[in-house]
Amino acid sequence: FGFVVALNATKGAGGISKRPAKLAGSVVGRMSHQPKQEKALPSAKREALKDHMRKVLRKQHAQAGRLDPSREAASAAPIAPAVAAEDDCTQKVLPTLTSELWSLSLSFLSLGPRVRARSVCSAWAVVGDISQQHLNLRENINIAAMVACPLGVALLSQAKELHVSCTGPTAAAPLRLVLPSMPALEVLQVRHAGLVQFLAENCPQLRCFDFDWDVSHLRLSRFYLSAGPELVQLPPFDTPRLASFGLHALGIANGLDLFGLEAEELFLHCPSAANSIIWPERPLLRRIRRLDVCLGGALNLRRFTGLHGLSVQTDASALELPDAPTLLELCLEAPNLARLDLSEWTAFGELRKLSLRRCCRLQNIQMPHTGELRTASLHAGDALRELKLHLQAVEDLSLNMPSLKRLQLWGCKGLDSHHLAGAISGCPQLQELLLFQCADLQELCILDEVVLRELIVMDLAKLSRANRLSVIRLRALRLHELRLPPLPFRDGGGIQVLELQSPLLTSLDLTALNWIALRELRLDTPSLEDLRMPPRSLGRSAQEQTIFVQSRQLRTLDISGATAISSLTLHLHANNVVFGWPQDHSPEVQVDLTIALPDTEDPLPPPSPFASAICSLKCLGCTLLRPAALVAGASRSSNLAALELSGCPRVRDSDV
Repeated sequence: FGFVVALNATKGAGGISKRPAKLAGSVVGRMSHQPKQEKALPSAKREALKDHMRKVLRKQHAQAGRLDPSREAASAAPIAPAVAAEDDCTQKVLPTLTSELWSLSLSFLSLGPRVRARSVCSAWAVVGDISQQHLNLRENINIAAMVACPLGVALLSQAKELHVSCTGPTAAAPLRLVLPSMPALEVLQVRHAGLVQFLAENCPQLRCFDFDWDVSHLRLSRFYLSAGPELVQLPPFDTPRLASFGLHALGIANGLDLFGLEAEELFLHCPSAANSIIWPERPLLRRIRRLDVCLGGALNLRRFTGLHGLSVQTDASALELPDAPTLLELCLEAPNLARLDLSEWTAFGELRKLSLRRCCRLQNIQMPHTGELRTASLHAGDALRELKLHLQAVEDLSLNMPSLKRLQLWGCKGLDSHHLAGAISGCPQLQELLLFQCADLQELCILDEVVLRELIVMDLAKLSRANRLSVIRLRALRLHELRLPPLPFRDGGGIQVLELQSPLLTSLDLTALNWIALRELRLDTPSLEDLRMPPRSLGRSAQEQTIFVQSRQLRTLDISGATAISSLTLHLHANNVVFGWPQDHSPEVQVDLTIALPDTEDPLPPPSPFASAICSLKCLGCTLLRPAALVAGASRSSNLAALELSGCPRVRDSDV
């Protein structure tokens, strides 16, 4: 193998006759294209080549004055074949050529022979490392196969210079050049007539990029280059219509000319503040369907009226967005932006996905009042205090607004507790939550006190007369006001479960509830003073009902509309609480009654079907209960089977 490389070296120096040069080229061709079927030269031809090589090398070194007479005998010795020992190869072959010449010789070989050359000896391993830093991919190299195999990726990742060139007959085959991560690459030259796709995603050390658009643009449809701060200028762009054009260059600060560029997708990340962009002509801007830019300074994007997707990263304090009626996705990352107006329905009516990231100084945002918005991910800073958001449907809702005080949600088809709790958890200072026309909300369950720790007002009154809300379970420690949705038009609709834990709630209106639909009512509200219960309904409930009320201030409780109570628990500590006991009761349902009324003399229900249905009675802490009242109440409960007294000092065991 070393003998073949030496022939290439002398061939490049012009010191070999036509016959040996032709022979050497044929051997290299066999090695590069058929590495597993290499054949040795006939012995006579091999010896003739060796003799000729000695003469040529002696002549060259003598002319250069580097031939030592004392080593003439050593140079006259036979050249070792590829299987010779490492020391013999180092002494008889390598000292006759410089490392640069060996590196240049190896650079003309294909991948297989070049890698095998590194295993000949230690000196050749060093030379092989040098040659791998300068890769020249020509017509006879299968570039696509090289990029796809692990061996080719390993070589490319170490290269400092890469030249891709193919303009001959082999350029008829299309090439998708997708380069791997090349952290050491400094020089990249591309001149390929069959190039269809060019993708170089990670070249942080690239400082020289030469792309021959005249040759390479014939079939090119996608172009993307990601370079570091060392790349400060680019060749002029002169391209036909591309499907996608992308450029990520941190060091370009002296302007970028895109006047002749025509693409359907444009990705441009040049965040230098001094950068000035010469955009394409207006008709070409209208053809761009997706725009992704990261630029410094003020941005005016009004002429991009044909966009379907827009992503903007900027440090500017002002931003002019396009009036694009077909815009579907919008993503903004603007730390210095103070005001954002998206209320124009003709421009943002078709918007389906909105993302705001790191908008730390945003103070005012105006959203479309109607439209097709379905996904919203909004991250703002401490300056934003109020948000009004309309969603046609909820596919994803994420809010990160640490100082938001008031939130209004409109529409929101498909909204559920998971979406709502996830959104509210990103607003730790939220005090008011208002839901409008959210007819699809079926359950509102937020029992984590951290989520609603600052909530004061929850307004569901304008949810919709066609709402399907049936379950409400809330734990809000600071809640002062809760407005329930109206009773829906459909039969059997309305809230079936209401569970509320709120120590500061003082007033609650339940007149929008329906006793026939209500299955469970649990109110743990120690400060509740005013409770307006649902009115009586015609007919009886078809399902058993559970009622739990706890309050220190409530003086009046009317449950006369309940007709199928199976469990009733009352913890009321006000003086002489006035009750409205049920008058009608389903005979199939038995009642478990638990009362804790310390300041009420006669806490038991009067004679009624409800009193007759009591099968279990627990009196806990009824300090004013007298034996006569207990006997009278128990005698009205014909089905009474269990009686438990605790904390009733006026009733003795003998009385029982």
